[in-house]
Amino acid sequence: MLHLHLSSTCEDEWDHTDHLLRKEATAHLESRGLRPDDVVNWAWILSADQPDEVVDRFTSKSSEHPMFLYLEVLRNDLRYIESLERMLLYGWKNPLRRCTEAAASPRSKDPASKVLQDSVFCVMISRLLTQVRRIWPSAMTSVAHMASTYVQSLVAVRGEDPDNLSCRIHGIICKTINYMFPLLALPASINPLQNTTHNWKAQKVLLELAGQYNPPLLLDKDSYQAVIRVLAASTKTAAESEAAAHRSRTWPPWRTVQDGMDAQRSLDDDLSRVLLAAFSSNEAGYRENSDDLAMKILGGQEMDGTPTIHTRQLVKHRAKQPGETFAAVNADSDQKLWAARVEATRDVREAWQAFVFCRDVCGRPKLALYLAMFRKLNSELARQGRKTKYRSLPGDGKEVLPVPDDNMSEFYKTHTQPPTLEALYHQMISSGLRPSGQCLHFLVRHARTPTNGLKYLRDSGLHSQALSYLFGGDENDSAPKYSSSRLVNDVDAHTLDAFIHLICRSAPRAVLARSERAERYKLNKARTYWANQQPKLKAPKQARWCIQDLSHVSNLPCLQDPIKHATRLLNETRSTFRPAWYTLFEALARRDVVISREHIRGPRNGKLVWLLTRDALRNFQECGLELDPGGFIWICHSFFKFGEAAQPVFEEYEVLLANGAQVLKDEFAKLSGSKEMPYWIPRLRHNMKSATLHMYVRCMGLAGELNEIISVLEWMVHHRAELEESNRQAKNGSKMLRRILVAARISMYGTEHEGRAIELMEQVEKWEWPDDSELESYSSYSDIEGDEERLI
Repeated sequence: MLHLHLSSTCEDEWDHTDHLLRKEATAHLESRGLRPDDVVNWAWILSADQPDEVVDRFTSKSSEHPMFLYLEVLRNDLRYIESLERMLLYGWKNPLRRCTEAAASPRSKDPASKVLQDSVFCVMISRLLTQVRRIWPSAMTSVAHMASTYVQSLVAVRGEDPDNLSCRIHGIICKTINYMFPLLALPASINPLQNTTHNWKAQKVLLELAGQYNPPLLLDKDSYQAVIRVLAASTKTAAESEAAAHRSRTWPPWRTVQDGMDAQRSLDDDLSRVLLAAFSSNEAGYRENSDDLAMKILGGQEMDGTPTIHTRQLVKHRAKQPGETFAAVNADSDQKLWAARVEATRDVREAWQAFVFCRDVCGRPKLALYLAMFRKLNSELARQGRKTKYRSLPGDGKEVLPVPDDNMSEFYKTHTQPPTLEALYHQMISSGLRPSGQCLHFLVRHARTPTNGLKYLRDSGLHSQALSYLFGGDENDSAPKYSSSRLVNDVDAHTLDAFIHLICRSAPRAVLARSERAERYKLNKARTYWANQQPKLKAPKQARWCIQDLSHVSNLPCLQDPIKHATRLLNETRSTFRPAWYTLFEALARRDVVISREHIRGPRNGKLVWLLTRDALRNFQECGLELDPGGFIWICHSFFKFGEAAQPVFEEYEVLLANGAQVLKDEFAKLSGSKEMPYWIPRLRHNMKSATLHMYVRCMGLAGELNEIISVLEWMVHHRAELEESNRQAKNGSKMLRRILVAARISMYGTEHEGRAIELMEQVEKWEWPDDSELESYSSYSDIEGDEERLI
């Protein structure tokens, strides 16, 4: 502040107080080995307009900065992984390096002064993990190793024997790692379930550290709960999946003996890692609370020891807020306990029985319990509407099984039949509850109709002007009288994302309808060349192309042109929440979306979709956001749809397709960039999945970019360890890997590039170049996937 005051005033105009303050400040700095120029430099660093520019300035100076400046830079929300990488490297090369140097020379002058204070270290770790969870979850392990390095240096500097720690240093170290465990349990901002593997890897670093000392480091209650929450959200092991498959369809779901091996297994062999960790907490002497019991239920066991369904679930811990009574916290925890009972079921009837039992025992349910039941009801609707076969073990996801009611009487079926989602929602409203938070986000995102979604928003108590702005103006408003800056403050990012998802689902679609049903579903017949010229389409002769348009359900502007309205909302609010943009990208990538009603399913419509996608990507990047594989795959889908439609008239769109292919190549180069990094920092900045690589290879094959396909195969060979790890996390990872290779061979068939591709495959023992039978199978599958449309 003093610097800003003096720098804004000419020195000739300083009064006596200004000169005195300047003199005292200079003396204070010099006593700490600093100069006034250092303050000028710090002010220059922090005065940058964007957080990533602050990092650029911070790391552009070769000298080491004071710790407070490093912590201040970490307070800002970084948007680029490269910026975070620099901050991680700085942390390792400066604060942590001083710690390791002090540990290597414990007899040097005052080595303890070179080691960070534990409070400063904890602040640094907390801020680094906040950044990592937002944009680079795979770097959690590097931050966890910082704690390991810090603890080891702390022991060495104090001259302690790791095999016989003093009570004082043991207590300091335990306090440090117990501070970190809950931080490492917090989920990533995007794709939290998929990124749980990084949470678990980071926690294992601290668990291994705890066993390296004598006495072993002690975990407190919060640390045990943090480990349990991560295990509850982690992918099931093979043994856990097998145990789930052997559960009977009765309730409680006791294990069924299917062979002699099952008969020899004890009940303890079926315990999940969640339960084993919970039992370890009990053995350590910690008393169970409602949160612990809820985690046990999700882990596969009730309070009385009877089994439930081990369910993979992301559970967030909410600490007691200032001014909040313990009675309110306990009531919230009890509702979470009952919500866990609803979640740990296999079908909608089991879930409803758990809901009714809670209502009878505890009285009026709260939002957490209603949300759990809403999820089950929505999953049942999704199961009923699923056209393809889908097999998922109980508890692996949100999917539910069919209700086994073959041997049930009609009276019992009627008595235990759960209500519809809308009926349950009306019960909730009648009880005085209003949708908010996760419940509101879920309801809006999964609303069966646009009208229902808009009703949920109105019922939530959102400001009327905010609603008007979201809807594009009420029926009686000529224009919304509301600013986008106010919308950012009144509507949280998740609600905006859910709303965009809702209206984009209402965008006009091209559907193939039987003529006798067209009027019934109020479909508009498409009278265009491209709508009627589909030579490869295998459909009944009476079927015709129609436009499914939901704008008639309401005259709100947001439903007249949903994609245009969603684009306007994102542009005007300058949203920095990536999933909201990805929702728009996904809507544009949908195969049947209609932008031009005169050219549905033709190259003109595909061109307009691609141009909108390209513009949306540019706007996304102008907001300071960085594309990740989750968004890149939708960009690829939009391009592929355009290129596929343009094949009959390729020459007309050749330039635009070439430019589009270059856009994809530039983005892929950013995503796939890697370099060997020290300090356990990942060499890949993004976790590239086989599904993303497959779509990219198809796009490059369509554009004739065979050299780029070879580059992708070279990248895959070089990073096969990371790719195989990613495939192990995905259920269809190995299948998608084969599809990449098949798509690559189809694109390069009979060209000189195929020889180079075969050489690359020979470098990996488990990879084989596809044979002709795989090409035929893949081509027939692609034809079905691309040409057969849903008949209404």
